[in-house]
Amino acid sequence: MGRSLPIPVLGKEAPLPVGPIRLAALAQSPVILFRGIREADGSYDIAFEDFADRIELTGTAREKEATLKGWMIRYADWISDLCRKYPLSWHNYYDFWEERS
Repeated sequence: MGRSLPIPVLGKEAPLPVGPIRLAALAQSPVILFRGIREADGSYDIAFEDFADRIELTGTAREKEATLKGWMIRYADWISDLCRKYPLSWHNYYDFWEERS
């Protein structure tokens, strides 16, 4: 397993890093997601959301990768939903959809 996995984001696969999910599994602690959406008046709507009570990567290498990928898909779905709901409130400095040869 490499440092990233191809995960669908906004309908197209992007190489998302596996490190955050692996670190969460090693820490054996709850995972809480954070978002800050800028409002029209310049203020921010800040929210924290429970993502996982605990992430466990156990079993064979194939089972671990499948579990890891499942968590990453769940995270990518969360990000995609936010991007669709607030299309003008995000920017990414890395081209996830860069065509690779």
